[in-house]
Amino acid sequence: MLSNKTFAYLLENQKKLDHHILTKFNLNDEQTLDKRILAFLVELAEFINEQRDFKYWSVKPASKQDILLEEYIDGIHFLISIGSSLQVDFNKYHYQNKYVGKSFSLTKLYLDCFAVCTKLIKKQTAKIYFQVLNQYLIIAEELKFTETDLITAYNKKNKINFARQENNY
Repeated sequence: MLSNKTFAYLLENQKKLDHHILTKFNLNDEQTLDKRILAFLVELAEFINEQRDFKYWSVKPASKQDILLEEYIDGIHFLISIGSSLQVDFNKYHYQNKYVGKSFSLTKLYLDCFAVCTKLIKKQTAKIYFQVLNQYLIIAEELKFTETDLITAYNKKNKINFARQENNY
């Protein structure tokens, strides 16, 4: 789904943003790791709310693809940040879509992502982190987000995030 080169690029840029924020607020990785995991879960929920697959009671369609991508990329920011804190080696990550050839719903993908993230809350290992990352990337694949889409959206949002920091967001 994402190449090693893309992970290296995202990691390099995320480290710059994280360093800027942590320095500005006189914090460190350890002090903010749980908050970033929670922030990821919040961003996941915000994305799901825009995608609307679970809203069986509503006829309103999902938000447009660009809105979904914008919401999705917020989760990528936090996931890469968490991976950086855990000092994972993205070269050891291998994407695997375990749902290929199986019947499933987007709701199932979302629930599975929450479920694996609860493991990360309790035990922050590279293995569990990669499970969360993988589950989140499966969602991207199922929604037809490409690597180019993700990089473009990341760059756009990264600029916004830096600007927000400069404007005391």
